[in-house]
Amino acid sequence: MIDPTAIHAKATDQFASMRATILEFVNSLPASVAPTRGDLILGFATGYKPHIIAPFVESVRMHGRFDGKIVLFIDPARKMADYLKAYGIETIVFNPSKSPALHVFLARFFAYFEFLREQWHSGAVFNQILLTDVRDVIFQKPLFETPCEELEFHLEAHTIDEDKFSRRGLEIMCGEEAFRALTSYTVSCSGTVSGRAIGIFDYLAQIQLLALGLSDACLSAWGVDQALHNYILYTGRTRAAVSKPNFARVATLGALEGSTLSCDAKGRVINPNGQISEIAHQWDRHRHLTKAICATYLRNRQYGRWRFWMSRALPRLMLLARI
Repeated sequence: MIDPTAIHAKATDQFASMRATILEFVNSLPASVAPTRGDLILGFATGYKPHIIAPFVESVRMHGRFDGKIVLFIDPARKMADYLKAYGIETIVFNPSKSPALHVFLARFFAYFEFLREQWHSGAVFNQILLTDVRDVIFQKPLFETPCEELEFHLEAHTIDEDKFSRRGLEIMCGEEAFRALTSYTVSCSGTVSGRAIGIFDYLAQIQLLALGLSDACLSAWGVDQALHNYILYTGRTRAAVSKPNFARVATLGALEGSTLSCDAKGRVINPNGQISEIAHQWDRHRHLTKAICATYLRNRQYGRWRFWMSRALPRLMLLARI
């Protein structure tokens, strides 16, 4: 296990009261709890227009057959709120000024925790919970067809040493020596995390506590969410984490050879083993999948080609901007 003191601490203790509040709440939780509500999906849709997230929105009811509660954090745009309402999706307007994190890729964890804590205090304890990306996620089979464990991390197809985003974030956050201890582990994607109430609270508390101890340079580093996520998993900071192999519940597709993937007539991704996972993530990293999925949900293959190239270019541009 890596010594958590390897994480760079802020010079000031400006977040001491916030850390104390998080710790007080999470330490008061029981080891297990019976749910009082059904299942829940939480996601962030800030910065997007309705057509960008249409595959997510339409597939969650169609193929995911999800009848639980869906809550998305959005910008204060009436068009998006009206679009999501038509599909039975609740919205919360995200106010970045209330978050200690500068960027959405970390701010989402604080927002999720606050929402779930408010629900807990009102007596709402959700059964199975999915924290998920929105833009590049589709649902392909009934969600939670396989019952959820207390806390599930979903693995990708390559190691931390092979993933430049996880690698860069961990190097900046932990330093070279601590980073080296993690390089041989398989990358887990922070874009999809599932679990039960106590496990999800534990995970969100850990990621917040670590984030609040980072320097401003670390907090703004591209890939820091992925770095924190993998650091938490592989240093054993949560009580009940289970690593789910790629394709078990989530098919994380970005690092796979495109030739091993295809789509069926319903726009669902067929994995290299011939099976279909509940969730397909990072489908827009592959041109042929993007065209097929956009044609299914948007009836627009031309847009699918544009979207594929944008999904490839944006992460690289953002990484270069922070070098």
